[in-house]
Order: sequence, then C-alpha cells, then structure tokens
Amino acid sequence: MLRKISLVLNSLVVVVSVALFCYTFLAKSHLESQAQRFLVEKTLHYSKPVIDLTKSGLNDPIASKLLSPNRKAEIKAEILAYENNPVEYIRGLTGAGGKRFEGGKVAEFKNKVVDYYYSVFDELVQDLRIFSVSNIVAGLFCLFLILHPKSKKNSKVMVFSIVVFVAVAFSSYGYIEGLSFFRILFKWNLGWWYPVGIVFTVIGLYIDYGREIKSLEKIRD
Repeated sequence: MLRKISLVLNSLVVVVSVALFCYTFLAKSHLESQAQRFLVEKTLHYSKPVIDLTKSGLNDPIASKLLSPNRKAEIKAEILAYENNPVEYIRGLTGAGGKRFEGGKVAEFKNKVVDYYYSVFDELVQDLRIFSVSNIVAGLFCLFLILHPKSKKNSKVMVFSIVVFVAVAFSSYGYIEGLSFFRILFKWNLGWWYPVGIVFTVIGLYIDYGREIKSLEKIRD
C-alpha cells in the first residue's frame, strides 16, 4: 500500500514539475503579467534613489546652471510623471516589451529602468526552472527506486525513496509558502541553492527519521 501511494505521489510531482517547466517557456508573457506587481515593486526600489538624486541635482545651483532650460523642463516633467504615479510610470516604460528610448539622460534613465525590470524577470524565470527541474530529477529518482525490482525485497530502498519525496515536498512547501521566487530582494534569489537544500534535507531526514519510517512500513505491511 505504501509503495502504491509513494508511486502516485512521485508521479504527480514529476507531472506538475514538467508542466511548470514548460510553462516558463511557452507562457512567459502570462508569467510576467502574474508577477508584474512584484517586478514593478522591485523596480521602484531601484529607481527611487535615482529620482531623488536627480531632484537634488536640479536643486543644486552649480549643477543646475549646466543644464539648458529645455533640458531642465524635460527632466522636471519626467520627475513629476514619476511622482504622480510611480507604479503606472514603471508599467508605462516596461509595457512596450523592452522598447529602447533615445535622447539624453532621461532616455538613459528609462533604459536602465527597463533593463533592471527585465533582468529581475529573467532571474525569476531561471529560479522557477531550477525549482521545477530539481523536482523532476528528484521525482524520477524516487520512481526509479520504487520501481526497481530490489525495492520489494529491500525495505531500505523504499525508506530512502520516501525520504526523498518528503524532502521534495518540504522544500517545495517552503519555496511556495514563503514565495521565495517573489522575494528576490535586491536581486537575490534561491537559484541553485534550492536543489542543494533538497540534498541536505534528504540527508537530515534520513538520519533523523529513517528508522522510524522503516518501522512504520513494517507495521503497515
């Protein structure tokens, strides 16, 4: 019975993870729309200090003299547009699919904002792919152990496969519940630490609970 349950659960892990991996390639625009609030929030953290620095420069008498009246007016208009609605300002810049702006410092600032927005999005996509591939590998490994002829005769093989599944389930819960891929604070993300975390979780669970799981299996059989 335990073997059948483990087989179904790990098959589900593989199917869902494959679907998520394909989603990051086939539906990137949908993913971006779902994550837009997070992406805009991160971009605002990046752009606000630049806006504040630019305002300080305009208020500085010496720096202000170096700018022509038209350039001053252009920069002030851009700052005002940002301050009136920062969220819509960022969405307006990034809504053109990475369009490049031309013409002076204002255009340079806009391009940096767009570049940052999409760099955070690229890291989000990479994080999701690492997450899904790690789960696929772990799930297939569990299925291999479960379906291996020796697993019926060797209870340690079954115990280990269960430990791997529990580690994947625990790691996935921590990843999703904590919304780790929506918390790339200052462009920090889990990346390859996720599969490393699974490995250490497996080791810890097997050491701490391996004997208990083996005893439970004997009782149920």
